[in-house]
Amino acid sequence: MASIRYILAIVCFCLGVYLVYDLFASGFDWMILLAAIASFVIAHIIKPKTDDHSASDFLDVLDLVIELPFRSLALILRSLSGIFRKGSDGIDFD
Repeated sequence: MASIRYILAIVCFCLGVYLVYDLFASGFDWMILLAAIASFVIAHIIKPKTDDHSASDFLDVLDLVIELPFRSLALILRSLSGIFRKGSDGIDFD
C-alpha cells in the first residue's frame, strides 16, 4: 500500500512541476498557479509517513524531493502571517 501512495505522490509532484513550468512557458494564470499549489499539497498529504528512515537511501531522497515544495510554501505562508499578526511591529529579522 505504501508503494502505491509513493507512486501517487510522485505523479502529483510531477504534475505540480509541469504546472509551474507551464506558468513560465505559457504565461501566468491564476488557475494554473492554484492547481500547482494544490498538487504539491496533495503530494505531501498522500506521501506515506515513514518511521524508519534507514530502510532505503532512495526513499529518503524521494521524501526530501516531495517535501521540499510543500515546506517552501509553508515557510512563505508562516513568514507572511508573522508580518500581519496583530500586535506585531512589522518585519522582524531576528
